[in-house]
Amino acid sequence: MTSQSDSAELAGTFIENAAGFMHGAALAPSDFTEQRLHSASIAFELSTKAAILHAGGTDEQNRRELRHDLVRAIDAADAIGFEASPAARRFAARLSPYYSTHTLAALAIDTAEAGELVQAAEAHLAAVIAWMAAPAFQNRNPL
Repeated sequence: MTSQSDSAELAGTFIENAAGFMHGAALAPSDFTEQRLHSASIAFELSTKAAILHAGGTDEQNRRELRHDLVRAIDAADAIGFEASPAARRFAARLSPYYSTHTLAALAIDTAEAGELVQAAEAHLAAVIAWMAAPAFQNRNPL
């Protein structure tokens, strides 16, 4: 069984890793669409799962129930109190069918839309970080 402190520590690690993947997405040339979207999708998944861990979920639940499904992850995060933006929901809906099956190369997308999706993932990461730092979590009783 995962303790609350283990989940909180793992949430922090997920956020750090998500930031690294977002940095990679930002550095990739705009015409490297698949690479940018793959990095942004990983960042999106990790940051969403970090929110779930921070609120008392477990890594086992994330792996077993959510896997790489970005839509299910957003729904699970919303269920524990995180409010995903419309842009984050669009990101999840647009990319999850490809990301969750490792077929991003098959996604027909132009560089402008890809850029918007990368920006949505970056904003989502920032929103999760802010949500996790909110006072409501500072004095929270463990589940």
